[in-house]
Amino acid sequence: LRTALTLRLELGDHRAAGENLRSLSATLWALCEGEEAAQAGAEAVRVLEPFPPSPELAWAYLNNAASQWIMGRRDEALGGMERARGLGERLGHAGVVSMALTALGISLVDRNQDGTVSLRRGLRVALDADLHEEAGEVYTCLQDNYLNLQRLDEAERCYAEAMAFCETRELRVYARCLRGGHADTLLLWGRWDEAAEICVRLLAIPGISPVNRLYPLRILGTIRGRRGEDGARQL
Repeated sequence: LRTALTLRLELGDHRAAGENLRSLSATLWALCEGEEAAQAGAEAVRVLEPFPPSPELAWAYLNNAASQWIMGRRDEALGGMERARGLGERLGHAGVVSMALTALGISLVDRNQDGTVSLRRGLRVALDADLHEEAGEVYTCLQDNYLNLQRLDEAERCYAEAMAFCETRELRVYARCLRGGHADTLLLWGRWDEAAEICVRLLAIPGISPVNRLYPLRILGTIRGRRGEDGARQL
């Protein structure tokens, strides 16, 4: 991605460079490189804003908003989410609208509020437009919403529905995220052996990204710590 970005800039293709910056930001986030991800995301917005409104700019707004939210710049983040949603609606871009609604739902979850309505709207937009990747991502966020609200029965139903969707479409990344969330549900149910088994299987997947290791490591460490087993602190 860095090489592609350099080549785009050398060619003077700044619009494509902005999209490369957004992709670089998302990749760095998956690698848990938060500061670099935030810098690349902000630069993507700066590069794309001088051009006419586009889906690339809407995606850049969303990506940058996610970094701002994590950094505690919540008013700016909410503004970016709303700009992305408005731009997506004007352009008729269902993917942007779906993910903007999802981001707004997550913002409610993080403030200990119920983001279900916004998340369900985002899911419906993705499903109606037959957007598999977006739907898979919204499912993982909806599951997380139910976990945060301690609505475990709904988390279980969401998991079953989402896994059926993802497995038939080979959406392996989202299936892994859902399994991590399911392990968290089992932890809260007190079904520690089942939760630990899922975590061990997830951590054994070759090449699993750092961000997808966080859930199983935390859950496995919690279980081992509560049982007084060795290695909990290292996890």
